[in-house]
Amino acid sequence: MTLSPLRQAVLFVASLLSVSLTSCSLHRDTINPDYFLQDPPALFAHALRPALEVEKLAGEGYLTFETPQGGFTGYAKVYYKRPDSLLIQLRTGYGIPIGRLLVLGDTVWIQNLRERTVYRSHGQAVPLEDFIGMKLSVDDLFTAVLGVPRLAHLAGDSLRYELADHLIRYRLRSPEELREYTADPRQGVIVRAMLVQLNTSDTVETVFSSFRRVKHWRLPRRIQIIRPRYRERLALHYRRIEVNRNFGEKVFRWNLPENMRLIDLGGA
Repeated sequence: MTLSPLRQAVLFVASLLSVSLTSCSLHRDTINPDYFLQDPPALFAHALRPALEVEKLAGEGYLTFETPQGGFTGYAKVYYKRPDSLLIQLRTGYGIPIGRLLVLGDTVWIQNLRERTVYRSHGQAVPLEDFIGMKLSVDDLFTAVLGVPRLAHLAGDSLRYELADHLIRYRLRSPEELREYTADPRQGVIVRAMLVQLNTSDTVETVFSSFRRVKHWRLPRRIQIIRPRYRERLALHYRRIEVNRNFGEKVFRWNLPENMRLIDLGGA
């Protein structure tokens, strides 16, 4: 039986994680730069731990969008539940609600309060321009909120790596895309991720910085997503982060307001 590239990638990274879990040098709270430099795949597995171990995340902070058409800075409250639930509530700096985005598995809801419209997509190919004015994907938002790439979206089955100015750069390649990750062995984290669509050369770059320890993990307080081709940038600067706190399932329950127009975008 032939495994798909996605399945191969998951099994490949899972094997790395299994090795790291059995090594005393990779205890959850231990960062050993010398060990990571000698065993770069172990650093890669260690840096991706939050994607597997953070079950819930709640945070709030400033959210900035910059596009050729203009910019916006507001305040966002976010809730995440692994693996595929996400709520983003957005308001202006003056506290005026703008809208919210809710992801529950393959269903995406976008509420635009100004237009009194709700968009629903059965699949994640929803036009986020209507919510944030940028050509970002739903997966980009998951990465921004969690502060680390998610394992389920790795592509390719072979990891290549090289030392680059005291950092380690990793590459995963498939026929459709190239993914590159840069990790800092001194902090045990990924500081940069880049996705290149090989057929269009479209690039999405994500930069993680201002890391702080939250329980057992080092998570970034500042996340930037940059799309050079479209001259777009999203920046999320957390003021507060809580992980694995039981905020209840009602956070993700949402009914369509009576005064809202529903536009069903269909999808898979």
